[in-house]
Amino acid sequence: MNHQDTTLAEARELLQYLFNLYQAGTTVPCLLLVGDSGIGKTQVLKDFCQPEGQLITISPSLFESPADLLGFPQPDNETGRMNHLPPSFLPTEPPPVGEPAIILIDDMMRCPTFIQDAIMRLIYDRRLGSYVLPVGWMICATSNTLPSDDAFRSRCLICEVKFDLPTWGNYLKGLVSERELSFVQHCPELINQGANPREFTFFFRLIQDLPTDKLLENQGRMLRLCGSNLPKETINSFYLFLQDRLETLVSQHDFYHQSDFDGVLELVKSQLKPQKSKSVRPDLVKLLIDRLIKPLLSNPNPAANQVDRFIKFLGLRLIPIDLVAATIDEICQQDHSILVEAIFNDQWLSDLSIGVSVS
Repeated sequence: MNHQDTTLAEARELLQYLFNLYQAGTTVPCLLLVGDSGIGKTQVLKDFCQPEGQLITISPSLFESPADLLGFPQPDNETGRMNHLPPSFLPTEPPPVGEPAIILIDDMMRCPTFIQDAIMRLIYDRRLGSYVLPVGWMICATSNTLPSDDAFRSRCLICEVKFDLPTWGNYLKGLVSERELSFVQHCPELINQGANPREFTFFFRLIQDLPTDKLLENQGRMLRLCGSNLPKETINSFYLFLQDRLETLVSQHDFYHQSDFDGVLELVKSQLKPQKSKSVRPDLVKLLIDRLIKPLLSNPNPAANQVDRFIKFLGLRLIPIDLVAATIDEICQQDHSILVEAIFNDQWLSDLSIGVSVS
């Protein structure tokens, strides 16, 4: 079965809707958030329960037997039957009315099937043996992979979550300094490429209290040590970002959304070729081209005004012709019909494209 990709913000909206239904007395399924490691699935649930709600996290990968969830058996001398003492992490009282209360089964697929069977009973029956989950508690789960068991899938509302840069950027505010936030804004094409957002967050928090000059010492020695989990190209880009104080380099958002585009182009010219410089920096030009072209290539129907702005930028005569030709080649190789048409409608770019094959 195919499931539609969902952003973190949409997953949060769905969670709120399910919570409202549950508060109104409607039975709701277990919400299962499925997606790559480190993109913020668990954080969505944590944030939803803040500041007044309750979140109990269960990590089934730590369980050795169903008894870890079911509880240990204890004879009932009055009835002559065997009951189970539920584990202390399971709630015994309903939450306050109107406050979120979630049992989170984290990384649900990272445990043996006999543990999953016990979890399925809790999800479907809201009970395990003699234990009954109190009214008011919702059950949610996360996983890096889809359940392979049809019975399991049919008992969950599956939401395949993709990385959501704006939501993650908002999460970083208050956690890291403006310098690191600026890097995310100016180099979004590097995020979640070769390292997941959790690893980026870890890196940013390691370096946030180190002054820029310290990070640049010895060809960025401390930067590379703290960023050993990240791809080499990302660390090199961050070093360049710090070295050239690129906090001021025009961002993807400003380029496509500032009302005064003529002013934006003048700013771009001054940044790529400072007054004291005789020529442009090809590395900066390449960085800006990669930043600006990514949202267009990832969208089969980009906004017409954004395409127009990119074509005007690519047509700036200060941009090295080899970089312009390489960009045209990349667009043609990806067979992006709207961008290809825009290039051939521009006389100068069309002339440069001669010899470039269209897929």
